[in-house]
Amino acid sequence: MRSKLNTIGSTLGLLILAGLRTGCATGRVVGSCPVLPPPPSVALDTLQAAGDSAVDAWVDDLDRHYQKLDACRRA
Repeated sequence: MRSKLNTIGSTLGLLILAGLRTGCATGRVVGSCPVLPPPPSVALDTLQAAGDSAVDAWVDDLDRHYQKLDACRRA
């Protein structure tokens, strides 16, 4: 039962983060910088536990997006 709950939690976490990623389109920001709150720590823990290279690559992309937002706010 516990492994089934872990699988459901992992799947939900990945779906939520995948949904967030669709909103991270590349392009020039006109006006104020968009706000993207950091993901909950449980979501990051779930992604790290996945042990999948595709997930790892996606997390790197997400980190680069946060860095771009930070640079936008400093500009």
